[in-house]
Amino acid sequence: MIPFDRRRLLEANNGDGGGDGGGGGDGGNGSGDEPTFTEDQLKFVQSHGFTEDWRTHLAGDDEKLQKRLERFAEPKAIVNWGLSAEQKFKELSEQKSGPLARPADLDEDATKAWLKENNLPETAEAYLENLPDGLVIGEDDKDIVLTFAKRMHDQNAHPSTVHAAIGWYNDYKQAEIDNLAENDEKASTATEEALRAEWGKDYKPNINAVQALLDARFDKEDVEVIMNARGADGTAILNRPSVMQALVSLAREVNPSITLPVGGSDMKSMEDRINELKGLMGNKNSEYWKGAKADGLQKEYRQLIEQRDKVKARNKAA
Repeated sequence: MIPFDRRRLLEANNGDGGGDGGGGGDGGNGSGDEPTFTEDQLKFVQSHGFTEDWRTHLAGDDEKLQKRLERFAEPKAIVNWGLSAEQKFKELSEQKSGPLARPADLDEDATKAWLKENNLPETAEAYLENLPDGLVIGEDDKDIVLTFAKRMHDQNAHPSTVHAAIGWYNDYKQAEIDNLAENDEKASTATEEALRAEWGKDYKPNINAVQALLDARFDKEDVEVIMNARGADGTAILNRPSVMQALVSLAREVNPSITLPVGGSDMKSMEDRINELKGLMGNKNSEYWKGAKADGLQKEYRQLIEQRDKVKARNKAA
């Protein structure tokens, strides 16, 4: 390929080294007309290794490039074209780095045409159609996702950008659900272990008493709300031993005739249970005073006495 000295070529065509007629042609006009050289231009290109068939030298065997070069009247026109293309690319790059600006004062038809030209949906709802990778938006999330889509539509965001954001949100929510389920399982296990250690054989009856209390005092929807209620740390309130203990105490107060298992399938009333505990109290070596169950049995006795006294007081007032 013939060497091409851009600086000297520009100087020559600006009249600094090509004689008194250096203004020459005005570069390519893209019309495809047969280019011509002035005498000074011809002298210049010949002195720098360019002849009238310079296009053939530059294109070599590339016929397509040869045809493209025929658009340019002289080598300088290639330089001008390159500089112009560079500036255009810079402008496009700067435009793509920021929000895509929708022209103002477009009527409805023009707006639709502009959106189509830029591969943008006509409505925010259209962002949620044909989501990639089998992505499905849950019923509980549809309102918030649609609100997000409307904001993105106002910003002329490309569907791929919106879909990527929705995908992230969906993954985040699923991870949150998975973590919550895992924490619930751990909290439920810990609560059951703590209550079984305290209540012993009374664990199941006490749980049943709480369920009976909720069913008796609240309608079905409210029971569901209570069962799913959570504290500030995200722990379900029924996975808190202190809450379950308070509910058992309330259940016994509301229904003093709650029976507690003493052994096997035998069921005894509250008074029978009090008497049994009193029997244990008379033996300083019994589980009422020693062992892992001591604190729980003593607490149970105090609760039973308190409940019995309340029942007697109500009956007397009646």
